[in-house]
Amino acid sequence: MAEEKPDTGFTLASADDYRAVYGDPDDALAHVLDAQLARASRIVRDELAAGGYNIEQLIDKGIVRADTAADVVCDMVHYAARTQADPYAAFGATQASMSGGPYSQSTTYSMPVGQMSFTRVHRKRLGLTRGGAFETSPIGNMPIKRPWGVLL
Repeated sequence: MAEEKPDTGFTLASADDYRAVYGDPDDALAHVLDAQLARASRIVRDELAAGGYNIEQLIDKGIVRADTAADVVCDMVHYAARTQADPYAAFGATQASMSGGPYSQSTTYSMPVGQMSFTRVHRKRLGLTRGGAFETSPIGNMPIKRPWGVLL
């Protein structure tokens, strides 16, 4: 029996989307690209679901563009792959220092190397800006701004 490719399930971006933005992935990423895109898509879906949103509905309603969601997912995968391939890359560094002699180098990252993150920049790209925690409308038929700032 032939070995089946694992079902990556829900995804907001394809390998073609990734290649269109970042070119061909290196061999290490190429083997797991589909799974990593699906993983990043689930992170986006779950982060939005925690705020009471469904990414597929936001895309269907035109609140979030499908290509922007794909860009965010590809960015998450690319960032994780770059930091994993080069743990001394400056991406995500919150503190770095070097000394002269005897040589010493230290870098502190905001997250573990190779870890995917859904950042404030990603939220902003998806139109999900932080609003007030307890906004209400004094006028009965005015739309209420949800915690992430999207009007539904």
